[in-house]
Amino acid sequence: MKKTLKKFFVAILIYISIRFAIWRIIWSLYKARFRKYEKVFLAKLRDSNNIILVITRKVHMAVLIHMDMHLPITDT
Repeated sequence: MKKTLKKFFVAILIYISIRFAIWRIIWSLYKARFRKYEKVFLAKLRDSNNIILVITRKVHMAVLIHMDMHLPITDT
């Protein structure tokens, strides 16, 4: 019983390590492929980030105003 449990845990550890190694290889290939696009993407993100922030703030304020109009004012 103990030997089978030990083999089972060793098999699980080997499986996890193999999966992690494969994932690391795939991730490194992905990073290498898209590294050349990274600078362009970051520059575009920096430009669009301000616009996104403004839009999210406006949406947030609209939601807050909407909630204020529909919730009854209670003193608790």
